[in-house]
Amino acid sequence: MNADALALVPEIVRALLSAARTIKLYLITSKASENAVDLLSNALQQFLNRYSLLTLSHVSGTLLINGEKIDTSDYKTLGEGLLKYFDVIGLSSLTFLDSHTRDELKMLISTLGDLPPTGTNPKFWKGLAKEKKLTGILFDQHMFEVKIKHTAGGAGSGGQTAVAQQQVPVPEPTIPVVEPESSEASIDAMIETMPQMVSEFFLKDNISEIGNLTKSVFHQYPACEAPTREKILDACRKTLDSLTLAYQHDFARIISDHLLRVFLEEKDSNMIVQTVAFMHRLAAALIQFTDYPHAARLLMALNKRGKDLREADSAMSQALAKNIGDLVNPTIQKLLVEDFLSGETKRQRNAAQLIAGFGPAAIPMLIDVIKSTDDYRTRHVAVILLKKSASQAGERLKRVLMQKSSAEEKIRILEVIEILTRELDKEIGQMLADEDPQVRQATLKLLERINDPKMAEVLVHVANGPKTDLAVEAITCVGKLKPPGIIEDLVNVMSSGKEESRIKACCLALGEIAAKEGIAPLTKVLNHRGFFFSRKKYSNDVRTAAAFALSRMNHPEAREALKPHLNHADPRIRQITAEKTGEAPPPSPPESATTPDPTTTKTTPKASKKKRAPKASKKKKTPKVSKKNKRPSASQS
Repeated sequence: MNADALALVPEIVRALLSAARTIKLYLITSKASENAVDLLSNALQQFLNRYSLLTLSHVSGTLLINGEKIDTSDYKTLGEGLLKYFDVIGLSSLTFLDSHTRDELKMLISTLGDLPPTGTNPKFWKGLAKEKKLTGILFDQHMFEVKIKHTAGGAGSGGQTAVAQQQVPVPEPTIPVVEPESSEASIDAMIETMPQMVSEFFLKDNISEIGNLTKSVFHQYPACEAPTREKILDACRKTLDSLTLAYQHDFARIISDHLLRVFLEEKDSNMIVQTVAFMHRLAAALIQFTDYPHAARLLMALNKRGKDLREADSAMSQALAKNIGDLVNPTIQKLLVEDFLSGETKRQRNAAQLIAGFGPAAIPMLIDVIKSTDDYRTRHVAVILLKKSASQAGERLKRVLMQKSSAEEKIRILEVIEILTRELDKEIGQMLADEDPQVRQATLKLLERINDPKMAEVLVHVANGPKTDLAVEAITCVGKLKPPGIIEDLVNVMSSGKEESRIKACCLALGEIAAKEGIAPLTKVLNHRGFFFSRKKYSNDVRTAAAFALSRMNHPEAREALKPHLNHADPRIRQITAEKTGEAPPPSPPESATTPDPTTTKTTPKASKKKRAPKASKKKKTPKVSKKNKRPSASQS
């Protein structure tokens, strides 16, 4: 390869890298991109006038041109830049045939501007060539293969040569190149006319040009001095003010992602404050038209920056939090809550995304949703959002629970509060003493979900309390929780209890816990029959509960305790015993032979009293009646 051809390589490399940079900033249809394609096409044509192809490849960090190692010391930076770029895009070689078209070149440059975020590899490039039917631009093909394909298919000279056919050089065509301006002077010109240009683009429905304009402005934004950056923000504010409400939303959507990027990198405190204020306006415009995803990204960026400022102990964090809090006004709350409670998955998801962006400012709104919404799923999502919004959210919800709320509000909170916090000893004690039975029931269910053995003491206190219904509920909860060391407490409640329902609940709880220590007290209840001289009597219902509790225990002693009751007078106890022991109960004795239950011995005196009833009627026919009848006759005499 002669020196004249090698001298063209730096311009080709420069044009290729420049086109790859330009397409990142402008659409392929823009003037800047068209100029970049023309520049690369011109550089390639000068080389391909001498050779039938150009292959740029690299091996072990060395640049090769048509398979030959070349000296790049005169343009070391360009050469290293090309090698790095090839590594990034996953290419080993790139070949331009002299038959390539301008459309193929544009397709290549357009692809370089829109590479998949997951990265590229040789398979991607081969797939691209096949999909777009590229014949003049080849990817990762060895030079020998390229020459065979090119000379056999296009040269028409017969043989397969190992070296590309050299052509007579022709004068270089001169094409004027217009490069995009990037100075602050050009920025000033753009931002000065931005409001008018954006309005005209909206009028002509040319949304893509608005995107190109804002992309160009904010690409140069970080390199500008603070006064120029302030002018750019001011131009954006003026543009927003000049638009109608609907177009304000559209402009906010176009500009929001650009603004996010520069905001997160901004160091100047004054510019941070100004950018926050403008982002606040954009978020409001987006929320009005329920464009929650874009608004949420703005709020997430504000919260992230606020967290960084708080960690740096900056006073600006308070101003930033106030800006976010101002967004949560009653109108926006109403819009958000309506979408959040809509029941439509997409609307709920978008509203939840935005609410999460509000951070601590969303706490009052979420608590209201939890208090007022019947739908459990919605409350569940609200509590999760509340948990992520601030570390003190659990304490806030606990305070609301202890306030004078209605029974319905307390129940709704009790059904979800453990997601936020399980430190609820004081609150549970208060709720168990509530006058409303449904609140107490919701509290007991909460205890079951928490399943904290520390709460056993509270439950035992309630089990000994004066309210029988509540005591039964607490005892039942103890049976489900099965806290360690609770058997003795249950036995004490059973021994001291006077109400049959409380004693039955203790029996069933002992059976639910199924601890060996509960067998003896249950056996005592089952074997105990009430007599007149007995201080404590257990009805057949209580003894049936004890038998059922023993049948729940997988201990041999429980089975032995039941065996003597195979011929019990109560058929329920006989059946429980038979099922547990696996033995058939004896046949029921004849009615005349049955032993009377001591509890029924009082019926005999009652029957005798009923037989004496006729004597009472005889007393009415006394001689006194005849005496009264005789009195008048005595006076007459």
